[in-house]
Amino acid sequence: MSNPGNNENQSTTEEDLAEDYYSILNVPKSANEKEITQAYHRYGLIYHPDKSKDPESKRSAEILFSKIKKAYDVLIDPHKRAIYDSVGIKGLQQEGLQIAVRSKTPQEIREEYERIFKEREERRLEKLTYSQGHFSMQIDASRVFDSLSADNEQYFPRAKQPLITLGNFDMHQSIDFPMSVNDTVTLGGSLNTHDKYGNGSVSASLKRILTSDGVLELKTTMGANQGVSAMFFKRLSQKCNGSINGILRYKNGSIAPIMVGTVNYQLDTHLIGQLQYKTSLNFVNSHMSTALIYEKDNLSANIRFQLSVKNSFVAAQIARKITDWDLKLKSSAQYGFMGMTLSYGIEKQITQFSKIDASMIVNTLAGVALHIELERGLQRFVVPIHLSRDVLPSAVFYGTVTPIVCYFIVKKMVIDPYLRNREEAEAKSKQERLRSEMIEKKRLALVAQNLMRETVSRIVEKESPNGLIITRALYGKVRQEDKSESRTVVENEKLVDVTIPLQFLVKDHSLHIVNDQPKVFYYFF
Repeated sequence: MSNPGNNENQSTTEEDLAEDYYSILNVPKSANEKEITQAYHRYGLIYHPDKSKDPESKRSAEILFSKIKKAYDVLIDPHKRAIYDSVGIKGLQQEGLQIAVRSKTPQEIREEYERIFKEREERRLEKLTYSQGHFSMQIDASRVFDSLSADNEQYFPRAKQPLITLGNFDMHQSIDFPMSVNDTVTLGGSLNTHDKYGNGSVSASLKRILTSDGVLELKTTMGANQGVSAMFFKRLSQKCNGSINGILRYKNGSIAPIMVGTVNYQLDTHLIGQLQYKTSLNFVNSHMSTALIYEKDNLSANIRFQLSVKNSFVAAQIARKITDWDLKLKSSAQYGFMGMTLSYGIEKQITQFSKIDASMIVNTLAGVALHIELERGLQRFVVPIHLSRDVLPSAVFYGTVTPIVCYFIVKKMVIDPYLRNREEAEAKSKQERLRSEMIEKKRLALVAQNLMRETVSRIVEKESPNGLIITRALYGKVRQEDKSESRTVVENEKLVDVTIPLQFLVKDHSLHIVNDQPKVFYYFF
């Protein structure tokens, strides 16, 4: 007798090795208290540690008996059993869930588990800190696509300069310290250079969740752009929320106040309207803007209009996610005092925590630029590259094609081998772990068989001569050579002799195997 699944591609999985309390007691999921108790008493008598005299066998029997006892304690308790049936063993390990599930349906238990799990994660986050960073370095490559020809240079001679130069540099780093569920302290610092001059600043802020609808954030900055600010966010209604941000900036011996107010309103299920107003003592820097923001499934779009003395414009943006390829296509257009700007780009998810963004920006006044951004966790690396001061087809072409070619080269030579090696290492480690667990389970199973022998001998005597006696039964990945009577299962680590446990399940000339417990042999084969 052997199991029908002789597929050579079978492998042990975590699901196979997961604890199944019904299988441990060999009872159906519909078993009542009487059936559970009878199964516990039957197996408990066989695996009780006091029946083993050998120290090694006694230790193994203690493990088997503890499994029986744990399974019984859960299944005999209606509340624990309801949790186990709904969300598994992880629900029993969730603090507070056993008190909250009395007289609740399985669906309510699952919802309660998710809520308590979320609260537990929030408590865990209180003990963690988060570091966010932004690194930006501008590159000027406009001389590569210089529009001046050799003929023009003889009339407009220029000093020899490198084709590519580094421009402004900016770096900002901040660390969040969750003090409680409602309070978070953030410490930050920044350094930047501009036209060979540099400066820096340090900042500290406190964000507090006042209510479920209100958030207050206070911030102070020392160094460059020193000053203080306060931001208050409030949900005004189910569809409307607003924020107001007041800034006092100290510069050149005077204080410059700035006020920014924003209101968002849910116009439709997927459509949000936004109105923003910024004012300061310098009216030139004041502006008012309005926007419509649309988001649905994998599509997002927005239209924005800004009115300002310094820069009035109208802009539109659209983005489309392609989930099968883990990428997003983006394009935008803007027209205003700063000329006409067109941009298009792509955002690609490289790994679970990393993504890269490349966008081409064409402006009638500033020329052509390539914007590259790499995001790794909470760290962002931004490299804006100025390709030309004029709108040149060659700059647009090479700015579009070069990043794509470079990405596929890096992906083929670096990213793919790295991910493949990591996956192979993780799979190998997982298989080794599962193999070790399987060997341990097989060892315990053999110990269980030895403890069953006395009971099985009595069953065989009772079934003789005309009852059901099992001569040989194998469970696992059976090969043709394993079916030989002279071959032992020790030579095949994926095969177990289950003759004794099967005979143990014989009663009144019939084999009693619970049909809804396919993993029973993993525990007592």
